[in-house]
Amino acid sequence: MDKFKRGLKRKLSAIICTKCGLAGHSSTDQRCPHWNVEELAVYPPLSLRCYAELTRLLTEYRNQVHLTKEDSQWREQILRLIENAIKPLYPDARLVLFGSSANGFGTPNSDLDISMRLPGVIGQKKQASIVRALMRQLKKQSSRDKWCRENVQCIPWAKVPIVKMTLSHKLHGLECDISVGNYMALHNTEMLSTYASIDERVPILGLALKQFAKNCGVCDASAGSLSSYSYILLLLHYLQQAKPPVIPVLQQIGALGTTIVDGCNCWFYRFDNLYQLSRVWPHVNKNRCTAGELWVSFFKYYTEDFDWSRRVVTVRQIEPLSKLEKSWTHKSACVEDPFNVGRNLAGHLSDASKQSLVVL
Repeated sequence: MDKFKRGLKRKLSAIICTKCGLAGHSSTDQRCPHWNVEELAVYPPLSLRCYAELTRLLTEYRNQVHLTKEDSQWREQILRLIENAIKPLYPDARLVLFGSSANGFGTPNSDLDISMRLPGVIGQKKQASIVRALMRQLKKQSSRDKWCRENVQCIPWAKVPIVKMTLSHKLHGLECDISVGNYMALHNTEMLSTYASIDERVPILGLALKQFAKNCGVCDASAGSLSSYSYILLLLHYLQQAKPPVIPVLQQIGALGTTIVDGCNCWFYRFDNLYQLSRVWPHVNKNRCTAGELWVSFFKYYTEDFDWSRRVVTVRQIEPLSKLEKSWTHKSACVEDPFNVGRNLAGHLSDASKQSLVVL
């Protein structure tokens, strides 16, 4: 045994951390001094009055920034405008909104994410040629009708080729991204919208969390932090794990099915009303916590209860999911995509963003 321990000690000493330069651990090991954060201050429990005021503020914020029926109708009008502009080129094309504009967590400033649906199966090379043609068509149309404020651009080499443009001020100056196909995103949008429809506290907390992360400077995937979509998944996971749960795991209830999109199973339970949901999930309206209480408990869950070193944030199963099961043991933070389950949405985090998750 002593010989084994000496061998293990020599092996560990051969590992040099690229962050702190010390031996005995890797750069992703949270024992590294690089990951040391100040002890969280211990505050006395909030009073009922404080929780009530927090609930009022969260609800008031949602009422101020959520997409109204008029906002959604306006976005549909813009969609039809763009659709008519590309009809001469692709008469069978149909444009569909996805992302924040349609998932229940959008604001009037949310980008317009648009999927162009065409008949048949379209490979990535074909998608790239289509977005180039789209760019030329939209440039021509925009120069005539002046509904674009900035030059129309395309990114054909992206994993999902897109056309990017900024609409004119009369169209609210919205940023607009058009992709071809991207059908998994449509299923994802529908599932998030379904979660948002189950309980009004879900969009109340989701909109506040997105703004909170933006204010903290940790809500930009291009800058090495989590995307707003990932933060919504963190929230949904917590609400599924709450006692009693606020929302179900839609991919685990009802008669399980299969909906294959791009090689991934995008099935989830759909329902027409809460009564229908209650027949397969008995916890409807059982959690009586206020939005303020859930807000505080959300941060407590991720700072005290959730084991970032061993567990994966997942919304597709109620059972704990370990990094070992996913072979993601070398990742410091893991957020699983609910459909493309081999994708870690936190795999690109910068050091600063990783530290922000440690203290969240």
